Amino acid sequence: MHSINRNRNAGFIYMEGAFYNDTHDPCACDLSAPIIDFLAKRQQGYQQPQYTHSEGCLPAEESEETVIEEVEYRTEDMRAVTFAQLNLRVGASETDYCLLHQGCCEHALVVTDVRRVSACDPQWKAAYPLLVYQVPLPLKSCCICNMPAVAKVTYNDRFAPECPAFWCEDCYVDLHYDEEMRCIDSEHRALPYCTW
Repeated sequence: MHSINRNRNAGFIYMEGAFYNDTHDPCACDLSAPIIDFLAKRQQGYQQPQYTHSEGCLPAEESEETVIEEVEYRTEDMRAVTFAQLNLRVGASETDYCLLHQGCCEHALVVTDVRRVSACDPQWKAAYPLLVYQVPLPLKSCCICNMPAVAKVTYNDRFAPECPAFWCEDCYVDLHYDEEMRCIDSEHRALPYCTW
């Protein structure tokens, strides 16, 4: 359990031979260390055997050595580096830059556009990097009336067609309370639904 929590708060951004580690949580482990160790061993001569198609799984006798480019990898604290200090390549392939967070969630980073600040843009440095678009979250709708005014989410609910189930206030009250407003089903778990 302890190692799961340590990895969950760990992460890094990899760019141009540098691992920018997320160190906001002092208990988080350094996920870049085993990667750097592996890459160093690979550069020091570890060579994976080459196989020929005609011989199946037997190593080829005369295989050319794989040339591995020597790169000196380094680590830095993510909080100590700004975008102004980075040398980014526009259009770098999606394997060149990487974000790894929560211990195992990996995203390719690609810089597709760079432009100068105009008079319409915020004029202070702290506003950057500037969020220009965010994918809207899909709206949930009530599992009974299908209206997008969800107020409750329930779990283990015998009146629900699915678990978890999303309810508007009216449908939830109509199905879960009697005329005196006493809860009919005390087995389910109901929570307020938040959209933030």
